[in-house]
Amino acid sequence: MTQFSDRPFPQALGEILRSRFGDAMGRYPLAPFIAQVQEKTGLTYEYVRLMLRDQRNLRSDVIEAAADILGLDQFYFIEQRQMFVRMQMEHSPELTNELFELVQEHLSKQETANATK
Repeated sequence: MTQFSDRPFPQALGEILRSRFGDAMGRYPLAPFIAQVQEKTGLTYEYVRLMLRDQRNLRSDVIEAAADILGLDQFYFIEQRQMFVRMQMEHSPELTNELFELVQEHLSKQETANATK
């Protein structure tokens, strides 16, 4: 079963890089990773750096490149799953309606559970 992250992209990425490449103090070199993402996406080094630091809007191709470089499922990061769902909804009004009903049902169950606590 594939594990997915529920953390924001910069935080989830930092945790992975720290666990794989971090020194005893938890510091890790970001420049080589940025260069790899830059090579895969064709974006400038600075633009990728800012995106990975959550200072620019995150792009799907950057998330996909990061997952590929790290050997992760392309949907490991929550933002990629959100973008995928959003794109599917734009192409399918039926799916939008089904998801809307599912969300309403989920929220209703949460409200009921919270009221009985």
